[in-house]
Amino acid sequence: MSEGGPEEPGGAVGLPDRPRSIDQLPPGLRAACWDFHETSYDQYWDFACDCLGGSHADADEAVDAAFSAIGDEWLRMQTMANPPGFAWRILKFRIENVRRKKRPEPMDPIDLTTFETSADEAAEDPYHQLTRRIAAYQAMQHLTERQRDVLIMTTRLTDTDQETAERMGITPATVRTTRRDAKQKLRQLLATETDHSDGMTS
Repeated sequence: MSEGGPEEPGGAVGLPDRPRSIDQLPPGLRAACWDFHETSYDQYWDFACDCLGGSHADADEAVDAAFSAIGDEWLRMQTMANPPGFAWRILKFRIENVRRKKRPEPMDPIDLTTFETSADEAAEDPYHQLTRRIAAYQAMQHLTERQRDVLIMTTRLTDTDQETAERMGITPATVRTTRRDAKQKLRQLLATETDHSDGMTS
């Protein structure tokens, strides 16, 4: 199975024209599409809301557009090796469309690095807290798209590895490996940033 990679190629030769809506699908496919909508909607919406700065309206817009497109593509998706991965790419595309239109403030990255916090953070100087937040945001930009998605879903939204794997069209083992690599990379980047800051102030 191709794990959430590039969009799959078109369907098999001889397929009928794609329906323009879920309602035009054959009954069995229509039921399967609605089942996918039912089981995926909440996680899609939580992810979109997080990516779009907490705006419920923007999340509604992105997710509704994503499921509309998924419905249009549902027949063709039946010929693909990884339909969940394709659907996830549609969601990401729709989120980015809304982001470009709305230009929300960047999400607070500190919640994604809670594994880095220390018991002394509450007493930390406000300047150093701000510096940590800036460093964390910059470090997040160096992660791959999949690494950021996995961290958001499993660390920020507290989805299980199995739930994350099902939504992204990858395996639970890939989720665990991706999260481990992302955290290791963040630790290295944050440690480097700290070293640079210490050098500047010495």
